[in-house]
Amino acid sequence: MIRHEAFVGLRAWPYKLGGRTSAGVDCLGVALLISNELGNEWRDPWRAFLDKWQADDAPPLSSTGFPAHWRRVDQAPGASVQPGDVWVWHTLNDHPTVGIVRDGLIWTAAPGVGVIALASNKTTPPDEIWRP
Repeated sequence: MIRHEAFVGLRAWPYKLGGRTSAGVDCLGVALLISNELGNEWRDPWRAFLDKWQADDAPPLSSTGFPAHWRRVDQAPGASVQPGDVWVWHTLNDHPTVGIVRDGLIWTAAPGVGVIALASNKTTPPDEIWRP
């Protein structure tokens, strides 16, 4: 598992749509990296999603990206947030945006900013929360 200091180092990574390395990473890349390090590996759905998105036929990320054993969880106000939870927003950008809970923060990446970690109570509530 990556030590906390290594996660802090992620904040230096720049944003790149479709990126999966320290040279550039997008929000899904951050979620995949942290999820895998937490022992919750899942395949990268970006290629399949991108093809449909570019054809203006993009389904919600939830129907294309999460393993069958993951479940959508209650997101009522005050619902518990657990490490590894993946938050999905459908309307923050021109494509779905994801973040993942680690050390009580929501880790994601954004254009012009790169990798960021936000307090869960200081960000827009997600449209979906998925848990392994």
